[in-house]
Amino acid sequence: MTDSDGTPDVTDTDDDGDGVTDTEEIARDQDPKNLNSRPLGTVHRCHQQQYLNPTQTVIDENAITNIVITPGNTASTVTVDTSKLPNGVTYDPTTKTISGTPDVTNWGTDETKKFDIPVVITNPDGSKVTKTVEISVQRDTDSDGTPDVKRDTDDDGRWSN
Repeated sequence: MTDSDGTPDVTDTDDDGDGVTDTEEIARDQDPKNLNSRPLGTVHRCHQQQYLNPTQTVIDENAITNIVITPGNTASTVTVDTSKLPNGVTYDPTTKTISGTPDVTNWGTDETKKFDIPVVITNPDGSKVTKTVEISVQRDTDSDGTPDVKRDTDDDGRWSN
């Protein structure tokens, strides 16, 4: 994680967090892991963003650890696609915090539901940085604190196949 945003460089489209994609930097013979290396013609200065607890796994109906989004520039705006949040989890634009207790109701046969929440930081110069916050919720059918995915037996005590 070159830019300390919580996203591994392997999946991060902007390793150094300068607002210019790695693909564009490489195409223009620049270093995508160096914050100060930007293609000619890119005049904006992007600021380092922080995402505290951007990837986490919780058991259904247990609170997530607050996810705090801190833009490097206080004049930057943060937009969270709240339609992607699990039931029971909200985003507070004043504190720039995602928090709450997931309550998944549409399990089907799944034992884990993964929610990818796009977060866009728009800098004062109009440049944008998009990251994805990931919340995985694990099913616990009998509410014993052990997610179903980690069981050797069905919830009625019989050994599973």
